[in-house]
Amino acid sequence: MLPGRGPNNFNAAVASVVPSILFGLFLFSPLGSFLFTIFNSFLLLAIGLPLVGFVAFQVYIKFFTVEDACPACGMSNFVPKGDLEVTSCIQCGASLRVKKDGKGIELCNDPNNMVGQRGGIIDDILGDVFGVRNTDDGVIRGEDGTPSRMKKEERNERMERERRETKIIDIDPED
Repeated sequence: MLPGRGPNNFNAAVASVVPSILFGLFLFSPLGSFLFTIFNSFLLLAIGLPLVGFVAFQVYIKFFTVEDACPACGMSNFVPKGDLEVTSCIQCGASLRVKKDGKGIELCNDPNNMVGQRGGIIDDILGDVFGVRNTDDGVIRGEDGTPSRMKKEERNERMERERRETKIIDIDPED
């Protein structure tokens, strides 16, 4: 028996136990078990959904994007894989895409629009400062006009890269 004697202590003990018994009976009733199930479902969603979302996002980044430094500014960027997928650099705003081999990032801007690239008034003013000039035939020439000593493979690779970087991707989104 509980400490103390008398009917007042018995009534106090019953009064403290009765709500627990009534709550237990409520949970075993159809309405109580329904509310208990709903509460547990929300609790499971609150804990499980962020975990599943985190894992799904990591899988997406691993299989569907390429991380590399921006060729223009060096900032690390994630670019979606795909032929027509273009992303802007988060620091300098350059348009980036995945290289043809899928192992890095390259610019896909029109080089004529970039400051300091070939063509235009910037090249006319600053082109001779460093003693190197781009010509229309794709060969880099020094101040004296002689071709630089590039291997044929390097020259072909550079011309292919320039061709890809100058290709403008024009997509009209559907409404």
